Amino acid sequence: MKLILILLIPISLLNQGCLNNKNNQEINKEFIEKGQSIVKQTFDTLNKELSTAISEKGLKAAIDYCYLNASTITSIYENKAITSISRTAIKFRNPANAPDSLEFLVLNQYGSSIERGDTISHRLIVNDTEIHYFKPILLDNKCLLCHGDPNTEIQSEVLEQIKNKYPGDLATGFRKDDLRGMWHIVFNKK
Repeated sequence: MKLILILLIPISLLNQGCLNNKNNQEINKEFIEKGQSIVKQTFDTLNKELSTAISEKGLKAAIDYCYLNASTITSIYENKAITSISRTAIKFRNPANAPDSLEFLVLNQYGSSIERGDTISHRLIVNDTEIHYFKPILLDNKCLLCHGDPNTEIQSEVLEQIKNKYPGDLATGFRKDDLRGMWHIVFNKK
């Protein structure tokens, strides 16, 4: 009887570990899907508003628009379950978007992955109270109009407006498909 009981305890613990692992995988999948959905909604809203500003008033006015509205648009989907939605980068334009230590670590990991030729994707970091979702932002051609080479891709009047609004700007000199930064969504675990 003792032998059977001794054998059942490790099997029970093993089964519990498998259940926890399965639950963790399901939770991770759920938060990855939520993160992807929120990034899509937020990016679509930001992109639509920015495109409208460009088509109505030109590229120079888009700098003013971003300066006044990008942070507000980025945060409109926050609620009790979503503590924050932000964009950050090592080469940031707005000092308010400078990475914190965790974001800096993830951005550097993305950079190292790219240098090795690996593809990069979303990441989750889970702690006792929060789930952090990260998604890289890669540049497309449209982004180069404000983030590309200042000598060849950014119009001089746009560059002047960038310098006026963001005197410490670090966010130029990118090429298509470069890592521009990343989205960071913090979910409340409760």
